[in-house]
Amino acid sequence: GGPFVNDWFDSVRSLNRFDDGGKITTNWFAHPMMGSVTTHILGQNDPEYLANKIGSGDRYWRAKGKQFLFATVYSVQFEIGPLSESSLGNIHQAGIGVVRASSLGAVWSVGEDLAAQHVLRPMRATHPKWANTLTVLLNPTRAFANVLAFKRPWACEAASCY
Repeated sequence: GGPFVNDWFDSVRSLNRFDDGGKITTNWFAHPMMGSVTTHILGQNDPEYLANKIGSGDRYWRAKGKQFLFATVYSVQFEIGPLSESSLGNIHQAGIGVVRASSLGAVWSVGEDLAAQHVLRPMRATHPKWANTLTVLLNPTRAFANVLAFKRPWACEAASCY
């Protein structure tokens, strides 16, 4: 009943808006990047994803679907959960933010899988140091997820990488 709860309800009430007033770079670049990072976090821990490369059919897309759902749950928590921008920062949200972060993040992660499989994997055989450097540039959200897992940024156990 205090100001914390009332402020949270005021923030969440704004979910029906299309725009949250955030910067274009934040809404269309940073939040989808975070969505992609969260897909890679689940991917690092999902045997189905680790065993199937892009192009292997339904198993890859089922694993990507799980990653998308994980990114969506993470995004909901980030936007309106108990430890969120709405609860801690009294930031008014737009419902599109959750959709944009998780859906564009999943698409971003598929793009990184394609780059890993078709650019980095062939390069790793002949120029491993260049491949490590390019991994950070072409797979930035996977590299960040690796750092969060206390791994080297260019590490990848997924079938799409090697």
